[in-house]
Amino acid sequence: MDQFEILKWAAGANIFLPEQPHLLEDLGISEVSMGELIWEHRLSSRFIHRYKKEHCNWCNRTFLFRILNQVIKARQQTNQQIALIREISSMLAFRSNPIIPIKGVSVFALLGETQQIRWSGDIDLFYDDLQLLQQTLLQIGYAGEDISQGHEYSKMSRGFNQIEVHRYCPIFSYSPEISAQI
Repeated sequence: MDQFEILKWAAGANIFLPEQPHLLEDLGISEVSMGELIWEHRLSSRFIHRYKKEHCNWCNRTFLFRILNQVIKARQQTNQQIALIREISSMLAFRSNPIIPIKGVSVFALLGETQQIRWSGDIDLFYDDLQLLQQTLLQIGYAGEDISQGHEYSKMSRGFNQIEVHRYCPIFSYSPEISAQI
């Protein structure tokens, strides 16, 4: 058993961790480093979701509160990103095609499952008129840079809020099962 097993458990893998009150300590894993790994892998909400289902006794209060604080931070940021997406959408309401958030907040927006909330440093958007989207962002106080090549069209920011406007989303490979169907 190691940190990787705990991350897989948090992600929802079909594994069960031993009911051992001091599991992290017994494995020589610090609560701080495990918490940081859960945050880095964006698994805080999934961790809490799994914990609620299994009520594992290896997770002490201190560690649980550390992860709950991560979830609170991710939820606050997700709510802020949803508000920003609504603000941008309202500016483009005269157009029939909506902006399309990808990655990050979009999984929660599509599924509505709180375990899908995860911290994301930016909002990634598709739109059928990239120049109009960029001009709209400039009108509401965003500044940024054009990107002349690759999948990103521009990177924009306003305060601590970051938006990447995408030309397309690169897919580097498909699983063999999907490749056979294409």
